[in-house]
Amino acid sequence: MKVTKRQRDAAKAMLAELEAKRLVVDLAPSQRGQGSIRVVMEQNADWYQRFCRDYPAQRKHDRANFQTAISRKTTIKALRRLALGYDITEYTHRLLGYIPGFLADQKAQLKAERDSYRKQKTKLGHGFISEDPDLYAF
Repeated sequence: MKVTKRQRDAAKAMLAELEAKRLVVDLAPSQRGQGSIRVVMEQNADWYQRFCRDYPAQRKHDRANFQTAISRKTTIKALRRLALGYDITEYTHRLLGYIPGFLADQKAQLKAERDSYRKQKTKLGHGFISEDPDLYAF
């Protein structure tokens, strides 16, 4: 199967987002005063979370936590292959199914940002980005 330019571009964007975002968990003091609790500081990309959730590990683990068959390292490798136009592995085929959802998320995010900007511009009344008009005085 040939990888289209749109899929290659999406794979590049997904790769950049995956490399920029990763799960970071830190310990914070418990409100009860004893011990600590885990707090999520940063999260993985939304599409990557869905990807991991859709492919649970086949092996049974003793842990109560969810285990996935997806590897971040392998996902990055597969995205690089897709970005170059190669599509020959099972992993790349799996990832191709997440590109439409990723593109829809990107489009929705852009629309929300554009709407927020328009609302802000309308609220200020003069087209100024800042509420301080002296910033734009010549």
